[in-house]
Amino acid sequence: MPTKRGYVTKRGRKRRYRAARGPGRRSIPDADAKAIRDRLIGFIRDRYGSVYEFTATFGHADSTVQGWVSKTKPRVPDAATLLALARDTGLSLDWLILGEGAAELRSTSASIGAFANELRRTLVAELVAHGGGARAGG
Repeated sequence: MPTKRGYVTKRGRKRRYRAARGPGRRSIPDADAKAIRDRLIGFIRDRYGSVYEFTATFGHADSTVQGWVSKTKPRVPDAATLLALARDTGLSLDWLILGEGAAELRSTSASIGAFANELRRTLVAELVAHGGGARAGG
């Protein structure tokens, strides 16, 4: 028997209608999943040589990575895994997911090296300007 905000069960219990739910987790179209798979396979082969070497290095189960690179119905890695891939390998998520830009992000070690060189030049220039260089016979 319907009530204002719910219904009554056969045993006389009052139950509320469930609120309308959103679409839930959306699935990725097959064409996009296959494009992501192709880019991921290319990255893995260029960087690690094989999928098996990648699994050994990155630490995921073989079956998980095999699901990502499946020829028939590839599964796209979840957001947390994609974030870890980007951080650990330098993989560009724009490139992997959308196919835009370069495959690899700019190396963080290169930017640290450039910063160190700039800092070194600045310190040497200040030492020379203030006469703080090494003195002979000091």
